[in-house]
Amino acid sequence: MRTASGGQAARGSTTTYNTDGSVTHQGGFGASGARGTVTSQGGFTRNADGAATGARATEATNAQTGNSYSGSTSYDSTTGVTHQATCRDSSGTTIACPQH
Repeated sequence: MRTASGGQAARGSTTTYNTDGSVTHQGGFGASGARGTVTSQGGFTRNADGAATGARATEATNAQTGNSYSGSTSYDSTTGVTHQATCRDSSGTTIACPQH
């Protein structure tokens, strides 16, 4: 997809349902424009017994400041959610990530 101001974006995904009741999903997207770029991809698996795991990784860069974000989130139905994130300034120095 392209916008009138020159931005562009794309996404895609695949989901597979198996006869044993398990399912897998993979997907991702990317976008870029005057304000920066972002990409994210990940997926999950649910086994036939219902146990599930999944993960997603996201990268984003602010075009004006050069600051960037790199984060990943993983899920396991037995252990829960884990999230890690690193933010850097335009010189590559680690900085505090903005809080929402």
